Amino acid sequence: MKKLFASLFILIMLAGAGYGGGAYWLGMQTEARFKNMIGALPQSPYFSITIPTYQRGIFKSHAVTAIKFNLPRQNNNNDAAPIPAALRLNLSHNIWHGPLPYEQMPDGTFHLTPMLSFFETTVTIPDNALPNIPELLEIAKLLTFTDYTTINLDGSGTSASTMAAWQKQIGKDDHRVDIDWQGLASHTSFTADLKGIHGATSMPGLAITGGQGMLIFDKLAVTMDTDPGQTGFSVGDAKISLAKLAFADESKGKDTQFEMSGLTATSNTRENGAFLNHSQTARINQVLFNHMKHGPFIYEFELRNLDAATLRKLLEKTEMMQLQVMNNPGQGADPQLLGEIVQLIPGLIKQGLELELKKLSIDTRDGNFSARLKLRITGDTAAAMANPILLLSAVEIEAEASASEYLLTKTIKGVTRSAIRKKNKATGKMINNLELDRQASRECRAQLEALQNRGIIARDQDRFKATATYHDGIIKINEVDFPLQNLLQLATQ
Repeated sequence: MKKLFASLFILIMLAGAGYGGGAYWLGMQTEARFKNMIGALPQSPYFSITIPTYQRGIFKSHAVTAIKFNLPRQNNNNDAAPIPAALRLNLSHNIWHGPLPYEQMPDGTFHLTPMLSFFETTVTIPDNALPNIPELLEIAKLLTFTDYTTINLDGSGTSASTMAAWQKQIGKDDHRVDIDWQGLASHTSFTADLKGIHGATSMPGLAITGGQGMLIFDKLAVTMDTDPGQTGFSVGDAKISLAKLAFADESKGKDTQFEMSGLTATSNTRENGAFLNHSQTARINQVLFNHMKHGPFIYEFELRNLDAATLRKLLEKTEMMQLQVMNNPGQGADPQLLGEIVQLIPGLIKQGLELELKKLSIDTRDGNFSARLKLRITGDTAAAMANPILLLSAVEIEAEASASEYLLTKTIKGVTRSAIRKKNKATGKMINNLELDRQASRECRAQLEALQNRGIIARDQDRFKATATYHDGIIKINEVDFPLQNLLQLATQ
């Protein structure tokens, strides 16, 4: 019996040692992965992310991530110029090591499958990070953010974030402002390289009313559905929608009112072998500006056959140049680095770039404007980019634009009025509004007639329309050949 108890005791001790050793080793892996991830984030002079504290234990660790946002220094070539104060945020991380934490997690779950670690993250704003304004400090205390993240053994994971709703009144009587923050929630899953993200974020609303204005966000939602691609880029879909954005300002005699409703925007990236295809869409149902109604607005765009390997190099070089310019204001970009970027561009479109504005439609209270455009580069694009003559033969363009007669007439008349007023002001000549309107109307009619006589635009019932194509060096406008020299002459008139 003593031998049995001794054997059980030894087994329990070995199991405990193994569990503790495994937890400590996974804690080391978690720390290394966490520090590598922070170190790999893009650099910028406008913000910095550091880890001032990381205390690793056997079963638990605690870390603090400090985020500092800097306003850019004025470009006055004065090294002694003061650097603006920074806004600082601290992320506090409580970390439980795998493989099987022995206690219930803060989100109320027990983990019965092996994992690398579990993070509980909260945001705090240091007391000295904000101006000493009582109302601002009170609001800062209400901004509570909590995130629970589970990291699997392979580095993938899931995350759930929340910001609690709150209401606050600032000021009294005519200066009273009411703030209604309706919270935020986010649920995502991600791959180890963070190039695959699936999830959604929702913000029910924010309303700031009172005083002499208001600001309202209503029902903001973001969804991500991306996976790591074979080219090293994320491929998949993203969508953002906003039910309403409203703004009003009645201060100092102003009466500015703006309201946008029904915003939806999507983004899609797909691979075609070693090349990328990208598309975007956007729609706004209605815009009200100072009681004037406009909309809907519709936009559809596609970009096809981008060389992924060259695009990756181009993005790396561009980021280097931006960082260099921001770190050395007033000195401009490094000519050698700029030259390397220019040399990469032909390789970016070596498959034959296709750019297509599939639809652009803008409805205003004065009428509609619509347009489409398709551009292709064919043949040996690398050679064409280096030779303007070859480029002219490699490019193919199709374009079409149309506008309602009233909208086009009003637009041209408005531009003409400004030109006449500016000309008369330069010569010291006075002109009343009635005569100004008559002159603008006459010149507007003359310009429209001239454009029709030259075949630039054509009437289509109550609209004016123009179509243009370019192929093998030949320009056609409204199905009529249009020599390039004529187009240049028109542009100079």
